[in-house]
Amino acid sequence: MKPGSALVREIIIRQLDVAPDQLVPEARLMADLGADSLDIVEIGMKLEEDLELSLPDEELEGRETFGDLCQALAVHRSRQR
Repeated sequence: MKPGSALVREIIIRQLDVAPDQLVPEARLMADLGADSLDIVEIGMKLEEDLELSLPDEELEGRETFGDLCQALAVHRSRQR
């Protein structure tokens, strides 16, 4: 299993078809990377599937950047230990 941020990076690159160098922590998923609401849902579902966990919607809501999403995942995983 890949560490959380590496997996988030891989999923976003595939889902949004963006270049790896575009994926900096402050990159806004919708405004900078072109994601729409369906992309965000699909990214969350893929994370759940790959990490074998359940991410409540409220933990992902309002996460605007790649860094925000990585941080939310790290917090969620730390609570699960």
